Amino acid sequence: MKKLFIRITEIGIRPEMPEEIKEQVKLVNGISFLGVPISVLFVLLFGITGHFYIALTFIGGLIIFSLPFLLIKTMGLNAARNFVCAMAPVVFGTASVVSGKDTGFFLGFLVISVPPIIVYPKSKQALAYIILCVLLLALSIVGNVFIKPIDTVPFAMAIFLFNLFIVLTTSIGIVFLFKLELNEGREKLAEKNKEITDSINYAKRIQSAYMPSPEVFHRAFSNAFLFFKPKDIVSGDFYWFFAVQKESTKNYVRFCAVADCTGHGVPGALMSVICCNALNEAVVNNKIHDTEKILDETRRLVKQNLKSAGTGQKDGMDIALIKIDDDTHELWYSGANNPAWILKGNEVLELKADKQPIGAHTNEKEFTSQYVQLNKDDIIYLFSDGYADQFGGPKGKKFKYKQLSELLQSNKHKSMQDQHKLLEETLHHWKGSLEQTDDVCVIGIKI
Repeated sequence: MKKLFIRITEIGIRPEMPEEIKEQVKLVNGISFLGVPISVLFVLLFGITGHFYIALTFIGGLIIFSLPFLLIKTMGLNAARNFVCAMAPVVFGTASVVSGKDTGFFLGFLVISVPPIIVYPKSKQALAYIILCVLLLALSIVGNVFIKPIDTVPFAMAIFLFNLFIVLTTSIGIVFLFKLELNEGREKLAEKNKEITDSINYAKRIQSAYMPSPEVFHRAFSNAFLFFKPKDIVSGDFYWFFAVQKESTKNYVRFCAVADCTGHGVPGALMSVICCNALNEAVVNNKIHDTEKILDETRRLVKQNLKSAGTGQKDGMDIALIKIDDDTHELWYSGANNPAWILKGNEVLELKADKQPIGAHTNEKEFTSQYVQLNKDDIIYLFSDGYADQFGGPKGKKFKYKQLSELLQSNKHKSMQDQHKLLEETLHHWKGSLEQTDDVCVIGIKI
């Protein structure tokens, strides 16, 4: 029975119709179908008992409730729903006037005032038909007062009770129809959600190919931590590192960067792949090892790739990039909007970035580099803006860089593993029940 009802509601639906139109067609068909058996029932009841005027009224009702199926196919959804919402009140108003108030046909207005709310997505259209129902109800009441019933029914009380039963069952039918559409919508939504989630998870695998695992990071930097927490499954933040072996000592010159691309989630992840690939191209393939020249070349490649991809001129990334010599503990830094911090004893040395992104910019200039001689136990911190920008705390404000700096300073004596745990716990408590604002990436490297 349910399958038959579903097939009836799908009459007139074409594959090319938008989903929202298909849903409206199903609702109009379902409501029209509910009116057909009610009309047939009253035609038979009053035809058999000899009340032909009332039977004739519901023959008209049968035609009215059957026509929307044809109208949807020939004239479209608007014609069908306008017709059923306008003519259904006429049927019950006429039946009420013809048979008199005692039969209770005016109760039908309780049901037929509901369909406009369901079949019209815009409240103004629904309101117009509700007002029409109220007016016709008022006219039928006036007609009952001033017009003598054309066809008096001796078993009027039984018809009144029967009409009350019809109102209840039809209301249940409308609720069932609405629930059926709602469940179908939920199933489609769940299916789409699964498809999207599967696609994002696959995108994470692609992004991970460009961004090595934390285990690989810790093999490159033995005394360090990596706190990486995407807002979504995939991230607009990314970390990058590379090592070049020196021929003279067989030790390494190590590069490390934290970057924050435009956006987060899937758009940010796409940008991160483009930007990470540009970094690899500049350092690995083009063998550029000066930090400022790496950023110049990366910017050139990013702009070139974005232009060919047609993604616009405002996309790119902010980045903090360092180079450390294992033998001499010399450090070189270059940055695009993102600074780096070096904790030297009780002092925090901030290496300020050039105020321009990796990407198109109105006042582009060559990137600069800064040199620092590191000592044992110095700690370098690289980070995106996600941690400092997280809303939370007792007043729902941003965490801010000052508080982050104080947190790192006050816990500098702890191991890098403990610092990682502290950052994670602090962010969790600060955020509380609020949503994570942005992707978060913080790297600490101890000499």
